[in-house]
Amino acid sequence: MATLPSLVMTSPNQDWIPAHPVERAIIRTYTDGLWGELEYSRWPQPMIRNMWHIACIPSPLRPPPDSPPVLWTTLAPSQHWREDPSVGVPGLGFLEHGLRQQLREAACFAFTRYQSIVGVPPHRLAYGDQLCVVIRQCVERMNRLPSYAPVAVAVGAHIQRVALELMGLHMYLTTVLSRMDSPNDFSLQVLPVLGVIARDAATAQLAHRVGLPTWFLQPLTTRIKVWAVVEATTPFALSRKESSPPMRHHPEELGAVANLTSNWTSNLVFAVTGQLCAGSLAPLDDGTTPLLGPSLTGSGEGPLKTRRIEMAPIPSQAPSTSQPGGVKKKTRREHRHPARVHNRSVFVDIPEAWSVALLSQGPLPQPRTSVVYFYPPPFLLDTKVHRYLHNAVRIRAFCRLRLLDLSLSGGPLTIAEWRAALWGDYAFHPDPSVPAAAQKRVKRKVDEKNSVSRLFGNGAALPSYSAAQVVRLEGLSVSAEDAAINPTVRARLLWEAHEINFRCELMALDAVLVPRSGWSVMQRWGREMLVSGVWGKESSIATVIPLPSDDVFAWPSVPQEDWRSAEPYLRRFMAVASAWPGCPDHLKSGRLQEDWTVDMFETFQVDAVAFYVSQFTRRFGRLPIPPVRRPLHAL
Repeated sequence: MATLPSLVMTSPNQDWIPAHPVERAIIRTYTDGLWGELEYSRWPQPMIRNMWHIACIPSPLRPPPDSPPVLWTTLAPSQHWREDPSVGVPGLGFLEHGLRQQLREAACFAFTRYQSIVGVPPHRLAYGDQLCVVIRQCVERMNRLPSYAPVAVAVGAHIQRVALELMGLHMYLTTVLSRMDSPNDFSLQVLPVLGVIARDAATAQLAHRVGLPTWFLQPLTTRIKVWAVVEATTPFALSRKESSPPMRHHPEELGAVANLTSNWTSNLVFAVTGQLCAGSLAPLDDGTTPLLGPSLTGSGEGPLKTRRIEMAPIPSQAPSTSQPGGVKKKTRREHRHPARVHNRSVFVDIPEAWSVALLSQGPLPQPRTSVVYFYPPPFLLDTKVHRYLHNAVRIRAFCRLRLLDLSLSGGPLTIAEWRAALWGDYAFHPDPSVPAAAQKRVKRKVDEKNSVSRLFGNGAALPSYSAAQVVRLEGLSVSAEDAAINPTVRARLLWEAHEINFRCELMALDAVLVPRSGWSVMQRWGREMLVSGVWGKESSIATVIPLPSDDVFAWPSVPQEDWRSAEPYLRRFMAVASAWPGCPDHLKSGRLQEDWTVDMFETFQVDAVAFYVSQFTRRFGRLPIPPVRRPLHAL
């Protein structure tokens, strides 16, 4: 009976031998967020078909002198993660601010270097372009959404991994590919990269000729020339303790195993990205659900459901009409509802194009269901109830978190539910003893309050409101008195209420008008990138949560203001609207015209906003929340 020959690993240009990664169908994630010996961004791997760039990733033993050192920093939850008490959910936090800044700069370094490649056919850049989308998703996820320590570390490590892979792609496309196409021998010009473990002689010969560190796994025979024998080196600076809970690849999908149908690295990169950056907005109710029914889930499980009709307080500045002779005619209360008619505010400056579009709608018909909002509606903060303002600062971090965190009930809330949330009484209320005729109505109101209490008091672990608390708003200490008298507090809260609602509503409308069913995750991310470009740099859906460093489209009134700086944002707004049914032809063609005049800008801005407002009111039965100018004391 014949016996299988022993295998040995040899190298023609290295004086050490890496431990050969053990093939696995399931990838294990360790406490440093990496994949142990299968971490292709830190450790030499067997050759993967059509993935030569993996061998070109910079080696941690000889990193490029201009590369950010943080790309090789070993992350640890106990050392690099801190809980954020302001979030309200115990155990959620962020990587340290300084580390996040370094990782963002490192991602920008790798992204910019890759984007600088010239003279390469587009088909060779397609995979790298997808990695650029991935790294944007991860950076925004890291900076905007708090998470548990293992997840935060995994996101940080994924940024390192993808940035290093982009650097490997740059090395491959700019240096190694030309060496492969050349007949010359570059074996003496060994590159400072990870290298490759070859399983056949042709791969080993080519890798050696182009100057890649090369190890050849081959049968042991008497014809092999041996100059020195060394012990295999185990992976250095990599954790050997599995993360808890483990983040594992799906068993039905092949992982780090030899197969001819696909490569496991790219599959796993996108799978892990989808797992880490899986945030999505809840859909906005379009009024197609029944009018009657429970306003909130009584059990406290699952998403909040809103169905009951309600009326908001009448704003003090609501318009009124007069009869001849100066006698005022009483305006029906529902005709002044802020969801149905635009009421000017004395506290915020609404851009002229938005005021015109909103006023043109007139009083809308009474909606069939309660209108809902992603974030506290601004007209609840445009109020004399200073308790709303003070408590809004306290619950602000949780309200932002629940927009995209799938583990929370992140659905939009009705005005009554937001009013209860802002009032801040999160105690559980038993059913009161009332006459039978009023029992159903009273029970519904109690259920509403209790469901809000479960969301904010249990889900967020927030205690009920106390006027004695001093809370923080972007570095500003806010007491109950400050909330009442400091205009900066109201200005910051109102801007954020307008901006977050606008961003979420634009995303929600686009999801309805451009359905995503059947789309791949990359196609969905691409569309969300385009929409996010309306309010800043094209990035991801996570940017519905604004940061102080964000660039914000100001929606200028022309010609008095600098409209040129706003032109790119308006072009992207028109590009988004161009895919919607019924978009005017001049908006579709106008965004492609190169040289706009001030009159063209004004026309496009007014018409694009009017089209958006008309589409929103038609789909959701209420007026949209407009963006407003950012206060000078910006968030």
